[in-house]
Amino acid sequence: MITSVLVPVDGSKYSEKALRYAVGLVKSIGAKELIVLHVIDSSLPYFERLKKELEREAEDILNEACNICRSLGVTCKKESRIGIPFIEIMKVAKEMGVDLIVIAQRSRSLKHHPHFIGSTAERVAVYSSVNVLLVKT
Repeated sequence: MITSVLVPVDGSKYSEKALRYAVGLVKSIGAKELIVLHVIDSSLPYFERLKKELEREAEDILNEACNICRSLGVTCKKESRIGIPFIEIMKVAKEMGVDLIVIAQRSRSLKHHPHFIGSTAERVAVYSSVNVLLVKT
């Protein structure tokens, strides 16, 4: 039984599609918890110089994600982490005991490559000990 769902979000239309899919799923199966996660990628060039700006952007992304959830009748819990995205997604899933990760097939970095799967989604799907649902974008 699925009681807890994790949705990584990056502020893209792709992650919004995955979020909306997850909200529908949570409502239809009666899951108790929806967690939205944004990971600030610590491997970005100039990460240290941009850290404060990235943290503000993360808060905005998470607030928008929770606003979408609320507008669709589901409450959510926000999580923000700093690190390598696929590793942090799997850590959060394990720490919070989620039953399912719902993730967009691709991210904003692949917006011009419609036939590719994103490396983060691929790594989560391959290495996660938790079931993963890839949302076609």
